[in-house]
Amino acid sequence: ANVTDDNGVTSVTFRIDSGAETPMTLSGSNTNGTWTALWNSTSATEGLHTVTVTATDGVGQTGTDSVSVTVDNGGVGGGTGTVQGRVTNATTGQKISGATVTVEPDGPSDTTNNGGKYSLADVPEGLQDITASATDCTSQTVSVVVIADNTVKLNFALVC
Repeated sequence: ANVTDDNGVTSVTFRIDSGAETPMTLSGSNTNGTWTALWNSTSATEGLHTVTVTATDGVGQTGTDSVSVTVDNGGVGGGTGTVQGRVTNATTGQKISGATVTVEPDGPSDTTNNGGKYSLADVPEGLQDITASATDCTSQTVSVVVIADNTVKLNFALVC
């Protein structure tokens, strides 16, 4: 997106199909007006989508523009990746042994070892909700994007 403003652009946000603000990897500068956004479209449905960009300047004025894009991941969606990490006690920092980490709602699960480590193999690619739970602790769910043949590092700090 190319944006300019006499008060200087202070932020740029992106939305897909008028939904919530979409996390994108942004690079650019508010001095030259050029911003680049990378969107991992593997979690989107195939077909036509509208990407809307909103730029905000230093005095709160906004400008918006949209573009239509077609998502065609060429069969992406059938692969799997791995999610690995550690579960600890948020208060003490101690590793939690015997915690359960699960891909929601009915995906792979694993139990943490004595070092609090877990590994979930064969996690379907795309946006996944991962939940960690342990006895006498509050469960925690985090959304991550899994990419086929890659490993996502995800640590949990549970309140116990």
